[in-house]
Amino acid sequence: MTSPLYPPSPTARAARPARPARSGWPPVSLRLQLTLVAALGVLVLAVATAAMISLQIDRARHDRQQTTRTAVDAALGVLQWAHAQQQAGVLSQPQAQALAAAAVGRMRHNGNEYFWISGLDARVLMHPIKPQLNGTDGSTIKDPNGKALFVAFADTVRRDGAGFVDYQWPRPGSEQPVDKLSYVAGFQPWGWIVGSGLYVDDLRQDQARMLRNGALVLALGALLQIGAVTWVCRRLHRGLQRAVGLADAVAAGNLAQPITTRRRDELGRLLMALEAMRRNLGSMVSSVREAADGMASAAQQIASGNRDLSQRTEQAAGQLQQACAVVTGLAQTAQRSADHALQASGLAGQASQQATRSGSSVGQVVATMAQVDQSSRRIADITGTIDGIAFQTNILALNAAVEAARAGEAGRGFAVVAAEVRTLAQRCAQAAREIKQLTARSCKDVAGAADQAQAAGGAMAELTGAVQQVAALNAAVRDHTGAQHHGLAEVHRSVSAVDEMTTQNAALVEQSAAATAALQAQAQALVQSVAVFELA
Repeated sequence: MTSPLYPPSPTARAARPARPARSGWPPVSLRLQLTLVAALGVLVLAVATAAMISLQIDRARHDRQQTTRTAVDAALGVLQWAHAQQQAGVLSQPQAQALAAAAVGRMRHNGNEYFWISGLDARVLMHPIKPQLNGTDGSTIKDPNGKALFVAFADTVRRDGAGFVDYQWPRPGSEQPVDKLSYVAGFQPWGWIVGSGLYVDDLRQDQARMLRNGALVLALGALLQIGAVTWVCRRLHRGLQRAVGLADAVAAGNLAQPITTRRRDELGRLLMALEAMRRNLGSMVSSVREAADGMASAAQQIASGNRDLSQRTEQAAGQLQQACAVVTGLAQTAQRSADHALQASGLAGQASQQATRSGSSVGQVVATMAQVDQSSRRIADITGTIDGIAFQTNILALNAAVEAARAGEAGRGFAVVAAEVRTLAQRCAQAAREIKQLTARSCKDVAGAADQAQAAGGAMAELTGAVQQVAALNAAVRDHTGAQHHGLAEVHRSVSAVDEMTTQNAALVEQSAAATAALQAQAQALVQSVAVFELA
């Protein structure tokens, strides 16, 4: 049955069993073909029977011709003996002819078959059955078909010396003419024709009887053959109908219709082969359907993953752009810090020179101390800014490391750079704290020196040393700030490279999404294609 997950497609609903191609001959059913074969067999058997009957009749006719010829040859022997007696002088010609005619008239063969003697002029010389014909002109004697018998006998002897003549003549004791075959031979010394014949009407009767018997046998055989053909046709028709039904069901996509048979003939093997084909095709369609489902599900999951990856890639690209901006700001801040440190170093040098030159001038010292105090406070602010920048750099480096870990293999290089940035930020923060501590101490010393400037001129020397220390620390701050600026520049280049890679990854993700959409469409088309099959 059709699963709701696999609705048949319009193409599947429109599918119909293919019709056989048209040809010049009209379609002939298997029943008609077998009937034609049976009819042809009956026809061949009828022709063979008729030919056999005709051959038997011809053989019987030939046997009778041979018998008649042998009998006439025996009668000719009597004539030859009488003629020999004449030539020997024992008998005169009339005596010899009378003796020979009497002897031939008494001769019989094949029962009651007799001999007659006629002349070449068609005169009847001796006829033992109808003696009233003796001495008459036989040219006027004709059979019912108008054939002059004795004229035909004379013509045959004059033409061939001997031969067979067909005509109609009554049997002894009957007046009804029937078919007769006679053999006539000429006796040249006396100009006689000796003949005898056999009636062949029984051959026609035998032929008719054999034809009737053959027709009955053929009819019985035809009935048996028709019955056998009908039985075979029914069995073949049932088997072929089942085979055609299964083939039509498979063609329509129905693979849930099993077929069983107890036949052990060729049709049984055909049905079992069709059943095996149905099972194998059902297994194959089931496998294709499962594979299509898995392909569609996998394509859908890949499409969902690509969408998520595309969104995350876009977010990563935005964050990397923000990180670039932040790193750029940090680099600018570090540059300003270096400039400020340079300025603080110059101020410290000026303070040291002024403290050395104006050791005796307390007022100038106080003024200088005030300036130093202001510079120290400015340095404290700058170092606080540097500390804050270092803290923010550390936070950004930590976030960059987290994003690099999320990016996996593609973010491994960025993770290394982020770790280095974090290390530099920590070092910068440590230096800023030290500067801050030193600046606070310097501010405290400067304040004390300002308070005691009136009373202790000798403290100027200490102030000069403190100013020199501040100059050294400012130089150190300048060096660290330069290193921080260089590290931030490296971080900026790395972040820019990662940003470019992320953009390329986004383009690849879009291509993968397009390929996944095409794969999903093909999987859906495959699912709709196999949905036409109904499985058990």
